[in-house]
Amino acid sequence: MREYRGIPELNKEIEELLQEVGTASAVVTQPTISGPTQAKYGTTITLTALGSLTAFADSGVTIDHYEWLLPDNSTVNGYSVDYTMPDSSHMGEVLTFKCRAVDSLGNKSLYAEHQITVADNTSPIINSVTWSSEELYDNQIYIVTIDATDPEGDPLQYKVTCSDTNVAIDPSNWSSGNSFTVTFPDYEEDTTVAFTYYVSNGTVETTQSEDKLIHGGLSVGDTGIFGGGIDVSSQIDYIVISTPGNAQDFGNLTRGRGSLAATSNGINDRGVFGGGSYYGDTLDYVTLTTPGNAQNFGVLNVGRRCLAATSNGTNDKGVFGGGHNGSNRVNVIDYITISTLGNSQDFGDLVVRREQLTATSNGTNDRGVFSGGIDNGANRLNIVDYITISTLGNAQDFGDLAVVRHGLAATSNGTNNRGVFGGGSGSTSDDLDTIEYITLTSPCNSQGFGNLTTPRKFLAATSNGTNDRGVFGGGAGSSNVIDYITISVVLSNAQDFGDLTIGRGYLAATSNA
Repeated sequence: MREYRGIPELNKEIEELLQEVGTASAVVTQPTISGPTQAKYGTTITLTALGSLTAFADSGVTIDHYEWLLPDNSTVNGYSVDYTMPDSSHMGEVLTFKCRAVDSLGNKSLYAEHQITVADNTSPIINSVTWSSEELYDNQIYIVTIDATDPEGDPLQYKVTCSDTNVAIDPSNWSSGNSFTVTFPDYEEDTTVAFTYYVSNGTVETTQSEDKLIHGGLSVGDTGIFGGGIDVSSQIDYIVISTPGNAQDFGNLTRGRGSLAATSNGINDRGVFGGGSYYGDTLDYVTLTTPGNAQNFGVLNVGRRCLAATSNGTNDKGVFGGGHNGSNRVNVIDYITISTLGNSQDFGDLVVRREQLTATSNGTNDRGVFSGGIDNGANRLNIVDYITISTLGNAQDFGDLAVVRHGLAATSNGTNNRGVFGGGSGSTSDDLDTIEYITLTSPCNSQGFGNLTTPRKFLAATSNGTNDRGVFGGGAGSSNVIDYITISVVLSNAQDFGDLTIGRGYLAATSNA
């Protein structure tokens, strides 16, 4: 802008006019100003600016500072500014404060304005704002509570607003209650929104703003979880199966345990963990798109560890097979209705009593298979047996794995009918990296598929079903490795996906596919 020497008032008016017509940079967004809208004469108020973004953030450019234009025409830089209100002769006057953001390249936003009326009352004080959870997620409901006091003891009214109008807030307007229910919509990725909290004593109003990160991206059909593990871990991690990356914290099991099994009712979104060391009859469940701690589901018909589980997906029947009851290896198969809390019931028997086996299914196509393990003679097995999940009865012979093994993991691409088996420990007790596959609709022996990125046993596996990605995670020796395969592509090796939050073996996995 051209400067007219000696005429500062004209320069200021020209700059303001240029902003009005859009000459100011459009690459920096206006800030949000928080602070009182009324203040008692002679008192000192504080205003705070936040929330500005620069279009060049991906290139490392940041918001460098905020420039304030005060009612007395003075200027000051900073995220916040203190200002002493004029004396009582100015009662009823409205003071205008302006602020703009400047990024590290010198680009400036348009001015944001905030007005304060000079009053004869003191503003309420917001002491704190608390949320019912530190971590916030899309599609979830939370409670936010404002703690505030009024210096004169006047009754207070409260209000909460959000920069995203799709966020539902109840009550939606002023309320004598200080708690609000906040419901977040679906976000495809992590999203930051700004909340503003208002408190009024009927004469003077105080506001406070803050940015909140909302975790998004957990979706039906693509969320995988890994739970439990050695050293009686209660940790549950989650991943977005279609997107390689490190696992994130989901919550905790009701009881920490290893050597457990897990399954789900697919896109109906409930995952169930069953059995395990020390607490062998425990059944607990989670809602797969809702990070949080597991809740009690019921108990298994026979308490045991080192078992396996699968289901027929949205047809809602989960089955648990095999394991060790503390005295012997068992051939028990029991079942649950995944959408209905309760204890498991007897389904039938496996072909051979064994533990440290694995299981998978072709979802609503209704076939479940159990494979591998160790029998009562401590023999490692290559047996594969199958059941029709919707029909109670004993398992039947399906075929054999190419390699005898126990401590392996299995998953499938759902109704596309391919099951895969990976890892484990073989006849010489060596850790294996072998992956084999079967066509779940056709009883037969397995065939070679490829190799894991690292040999390991007592790992877990899951998939995003017909979207065709299988993931293997963890393993004995505190492995935190997650690797993935494209299930329909044989003669291919696994690739690195990311890491678990805690390296561990003897864990279980499932998904909402």
